Amino acid sequence: MSCTTKQYETNSSLEEVELESTELLFNHIGDHLLNINDNLGFRGHGDSNWSLQSTFVRFCISIGIEDETIRQVTLNKLKKAFTENLVVNGDLPEEVIEKTDIFQFGQHYGLPTPLLDWTHSPYVAAFFALSEQYPGGKPKNPVEGLGISRSLWVLDRGAVKHFNDNIMTHIRPKKSQIILQEEMLNEQYPLLDVIHSVNQYNKRQPFQQGFFTQHAFYNSLDAWRKRIDREISHAYPSPLLKKLTFKCTESERTKYLNVLDKMNINNRTLFPDITGSVLGAIETVRQDSKKQNHKAITTRLKDTD
Repeated sequence: MSCTTKQYETNSSLEEVELESTELLFNHIGDHLLNINDNLGFRGHGDSNWSLQSTFVRFCISIGIEDETIRQVTLNKLKKAFTENLVVNGDLPEEVIEKTDIFQFGQHYGLPTPLLDWTHSPYVAAFFALSEQYPGGKPKNPVEGLGISRSLWVLDRGAVKHFNDNIMTHIRPKKSQIILQEEMLNEQYPLLDVIHSVNQYNKRQPFQQGFFTQHAFYNSLDAWRKRIDREISHAYPSPLLKKLTFKCTESERTKYLNVLDKMNINNRTLFPDITGSVLGAIETVRQDSKKQNHKAITTRLKDTD
């Protein structure tokens, strides 16, 4: 078994590593991603074709909104309606709502937001990459031996600072001669905001060792990266993003979910609420069912000998 590394150009801001198995992914994590400086963020995708796209962008696409101005109006409407519902239903005291980032709070309850979830733990990200048997709801690769292609994204926050510094000191001053309106300049060349705030009403974030990046503009983080990439002439200290693509069979998925469970990384611990209790119960019964089916098949084979 081996891995293939693609770096798209000299000093590229994106590096892609292709791994042939989930075992190689976990080896790579142990060898390269346990950074004591805590400057890396991780995000797991059950399907390697999924982009770094916020739920708000996916929501806009689903209802046919493509115009950027209308999207911003839609975002404000979502925030206003959600806030009003929180007040009417008594979900949060009004004085708490005023101090709470509504998008952070709503993110984990299904509200379309311009935020992307990240975690400081590569193992938590690996769990999210493996948690769904069939990402997207239906099997895309029924051949067990081939496995499903999943991915683990790595965000270098040192490189984020490099990008943001260049936007402020080089790109915006240069473009301001062409784009006269400051608001338009900020929309065309926005900073990548990294959000770490925690509050008592969002228990999932600390349990998942989570933080967010905010994307009010552009269809995806990668689209933003490419746009800023064209304007930066300086060498990159390290890639902004690394994409680890790996193949995972169902037997590997079961094996490494059990490994993560021994590390106390599972639905129950990552979702410390009723959602986690439900997901944890479903996974327990699913795994037990697999064991029973395997036992029944083994017994039948013995009986035919």
